[in-house]
Amino acid sequence: MRINVLGAVPQQGRFHLDDGATILDAVASAGGLHVHGQSVKIVVRRRSDKGVEILATDFNNIVTGRDDDIELQEGDTIFLHDKAV
Repeated sequence: MRINVLGAVPQQGRFHLDDGATILDAVASAGGLHVHGQSVKIVVRRRSDKGVEILATDFNNIVTGRDDDIELQEGDTIFLHDKAV
């Protein structure tokens, strides 16, 4: 599947990932985060039959297990925002 990753990663752009890939897989494909020790807000923009869906979470919450890692779908765009900005 093709997804887009933008924001607080070293390598922004379009990536081809296997079906079942998650946000953590996408971040790893984009070279990890370029802000360390800071909280990063994640927004997934997804087109569906219902229109555009927005899913939001926090990177640290995924890593610590407080939030589930979101399974991505074809065409998703992931925005990673440094909360300090």
